[in-house]
Amino acid sequence: MLRPDLVLYEMSDVGASAAARRAGIPVVSHVIGRSMPANPMLGDAGINVWPDLVRDPELTALPTVFRPRPVPWNEPGTVPSWLDGLDRPLVYLTLGTVAFGATGVLRAAIDGLARLPVDVLVARGPGDPGEFGDLPPNVHITGFVPQSEVLPRADLVVHHGGTGTVLGALAAGLPQLVLPQGADQFVNAEVLETANAGRALTGEEVTADAVEERAKTLLDDARVREVAARARHEIAAMPAPSEVVRRLEEFAAHA
Repeated sequence: MLRPDLVLYEMSDVGASAAARRAGIPVVSHVIGRSMPANPMLGDAGINVWPDLVRDPELTALPTVFRPRPVPWNEPGTVPSWLDGLDRPLVYLTLGTVAFGATGVLRAAIDGLARLPVDVLVARGPGDPGEFGDLPPNVHITGFVPQSEVLPRADLVVHHGGTGTVLGALAAGLPQLVLPQGADQFVNAEVLETANAGRALTGEEVTADAVEERAKTLLDDARVREVAARARHEIAAMPAPSEVVRRLEEFAAHA
């Protein structure tokens, strides 16, 4: 019978943790965000990819926390050729898969950003980009883009607050305007605001006028950009995932 030396689980999968503990196998929980209650979902040790700037202080209860660098990932894709040689700021706008019925939020964001002297790349996700009708010439809408390749070219990210996009933008040192729609997105938005790494608009606050005003402020706010740059340097200094795998092997051998 196969018996693992270590069980790694995503922290909300409490069944995996319970089964491993009953079998006497050490468990390591992978932290997925700031909205999950820390206990009893944490293991004997934890994996936390969040930099100190936005790290959950409750994780200090664990005696061992592994801190791999968050590595952006996306399906292979092509970066739009018009991004080459831009002579004004680029705003990247995405609401993920536009879940939670957020088409109206995306429309408001497009209308607000279009008023600024910027180029706007909108990653619509699934659905027909044509549903938004004629768009101003500085707004370019598509389905999907390779986000990890777009972020280094951007000056501001306007998004839903998903953990992947939050960490990807921090790794690129970008200010963020978060328009949360559900799940952990509201907590992520609050964390970014508290750290002064971004701003948020929620519910009825999301209007074209408000998006225009907040985006303009973030593009000009040197303090927010400084905090975002600090997060980028911190993430770059975190150990590579391959190094953390080696440390996990040592942890399992001595647990």
